[in-house]
Amino acid sequence: MLKNYLKIALRNIRKHPMKLKVPVIFILIISVCVIQISAQEKNKKESAAAVLEKTFKDSGIKAAETKFTELISKEKDVYTFNEQEFIDLGNSLRSSGRVKAAVSVLKMTTRLFPQSSNAWFNLGQTYVRSVNREKAIESYKKALELDTNNGMSRAELTWIDFRIDDARLETREIERFEPGVNTGLKGPYLGHAPPGKKPVVFAPGIVSVYGSNENTITFSPNGKEIYFGTKSGISMCKLTEHGWTAPKKTAIPGYEMYISPSTGKMYYTGGGIWEMERSADGWGKPRKLVDMGMFATLTQDEILYTTVFSDGAKIGRYLKVDGKYNEYEILGDQFNLSTFNAHPCVAPDGSFLVFDSNKPGGRGYTNLYISFRNSDGTWSTAIYLGDDINAPGTNNCCSLSPDGKYFFYTSHNDIYWVSAEVLKDFKPKKQ
Repeated sequence: MLKNYLKIALRNIRKHPMKLKVPVIFILIISVCVIQISAQEKNKKESAAAVLEKTFKDSGIKAAETKFTELISKEKDVYTFNEQEFIDLGNSLRSSGRVKAAVSVLKMTTRLFPQSSNAWFNLGQTYVRSVNREKAIESYKKALELDTNNGMSRAELTWIDFRIDDARLETREIERFEPGVNTGLKGPYLGHAPPGKKPVVFAPGIVSVYGSNENTITFSPNGKEIYFGTKSGISMCKLTEHGWTAPKKTAIPGYEMYISPSTGKMYYTGGGIWEMERSADGWGKPRKLVDMGMFATLTQDEILYTTVFSDGAKIGRYLKVDGKYNEYEILGDQFNLSTFNAHPCVAPDGSFLVFDSNKPGGRGYTNLYISFRNSDGTWSTAIYLGDDINAPGTNNCCSLSPDGKYFFYTSHNDIYWVSAEVLKDFKPKKQ
């Protein structure tokens, strides 16, 4: 029918070029557009990655592998095989806990794009999560062979044993809910029973998920919003009258966020430290506070503690003078124990500070330490937080709940929590 309209329009143009009416022009334009769209739709190829994703969800790994064999046997004009789509699918499956499926997809990706250093790198990362050290090393080396400038593969080979330790101890809980849906869970902390003095994984299958990389968790002062970091950005859960929503990625343009329990302001890392204020409409426009800094926490009087980079990573702080932060000062040797000392968590009243360091002697690649402020304003020698909290692999990025009752930290890719009372047990006895 549209073709007929086009013919009529063209006939009118030929007969009455000077008396062309607006409706005829309109019919002509619409007709041309629709015909072009129809032609594009007819020639549009289906995404092979999208077909595989649906097959994984509906029928599982074996069916998807069979479907892949079927897809690559088709003519190239039937399906599109986009490298980034396949990598994104593999990473999405991995971060939702479906690590075996992710390995399968990324093996398909290297089969389709054998010269892609990026494909081999992502396969290596996924082999790590499945605790396959040999295959991970093989994949990283292949990535480097294809691109000697692939620094990420070189770094992962250096850290391979720590990464394997992290993966071996990681939760095996897969993602329980689709992003943003209502979980029906009610009560503080996603309805989970508070821990005692023994650390436990926080919200397994919701916040802490197999194959993902959770780090840094913070809460709104009323405890009704939870923000935590993942490899893909900052996610958030919210308590509504119907229960908690499942984690959903936010538009916050940074990482390593912290919400002040006293002011409700959010601070995050992103080429320095940024601050946002909260209003009824949501988070306001970010404002840069300092150029140098990574991972910030603040005391009640707004002393800003952070990681600064000066001959390695060190713990430093900024004092606020006349409403602005001056130059940072690096703290003493009791905080800067080795070449990497980072992610300070200061008590709101400034009575103690917890941080992580790669100082030799602990169980992991980085371990958590605590220092207490003395009555004269000096700080005590940093104390190792023990083997119950520190595990093989990586221990870092700690924080406190808004009421100070619970201590959170990252260990082997998951968020852990424990009663903050354990911190008091490390305070030196008065002589």
